[in-house]
Amino acid sequence: MALPRKYARELTFESLWQEKRIYDLKKKNQELEKFKFVLDYKIKELKKQIEPRELEIADMKQQIKEMDHELERYHKTNRCSLMREHILMREHILMRARALPQNQQVFANVLLVCC
Repeated sequence: MALPRKYARELTFESLWQEKRIYDLKKKNQELEKFKFVLDYKIKELKKQIEPRELEIADMKQQIKEMDHELERYHKTNRCSLMREHILMREHILMRARALPQNQQVFANVLLVCC
């Protein structure tokens, strides 16, 4: 009969050890759940802070696109204005060159070539 009692004690010890292990794991799980809750809350708060900034960034990107388009239009307009001024200047030089005596017209032709 001694053998079954020893076996029963070992089973009791083993079951107590397993119960303690289960208790420890449950306690650890509970701590992790609390930690998860705190981190989830912090994540939600950070997302609330980030969202307005993302909207502001999107608005700024749109403004940048609009400014780029405006700059392109300005360059096109400016380029056309410069070309127009250049043509007017050449016409002015040509008109003045026609009014000059024959020997000075050569100098005016050189100016036209340079422009």
